[in-house]
Amino acid sequence: VASAYAVMGSLDAGEGPWRDRQAGIVSGNPYALARQLLSGRLPAPTPASEFEYARDEDGASLDPDCTYLIEGKVPAALWWSLAAGSGGSSVRPSAIASGQAVAEQDGSIRIRVSPEPQAGNWIAPPRDGPFVIRLTLFRQGREAGDDLPRGGHGLVDCQRVERPVQSLEA
Repeated sequence: VASAYAVMGSLDAGEGPWRDRQAGIVSGNPYALARQLLSGRLPAPTPASEFEYARDEDGASLDPDCTYLIEGKVPAALWWSLAAGSGGSSVRPSAIASGQAVAEQDGSIRIRVSPEPQAGNWIAPPRDGPFVIRLTLFRQGREAGDDLPRGGHGLVDCQRVERPVQSLEA
């Protein structure tokens, strides 16, 4: 178990805004399988690719009091989900999946992650501190992830669009 924790960080790949969590290699990699099981998730029954967005454009952790907009075209997949969850929490993350999301006319998606309910596609962030957004793609075929961008470049865009107003205390 300790060796699984030691290499968990080394499974991340790329330098883009989305970190490639390499969920698709679970069946052939005991450390990836251990990482998934230790985080409370079961391995996917089909090849999967998982990406994690944990820092905003300023390099700060995602703040549950802010509103973030996720938009763009999701790579081709049999099924996908976007979830907002905290790393150490056992609370089930708030999520939206391909069968639930309403797409724009051009096929792109617009999803808001906000503590307040929003019109359209909306995910509530966890309230227990900084959180991450996970994009999971279930794809077909052995090489299902070969056409995905390394480091998450070219995936959907995520940006902070609203920050809470700071009160001034005298």
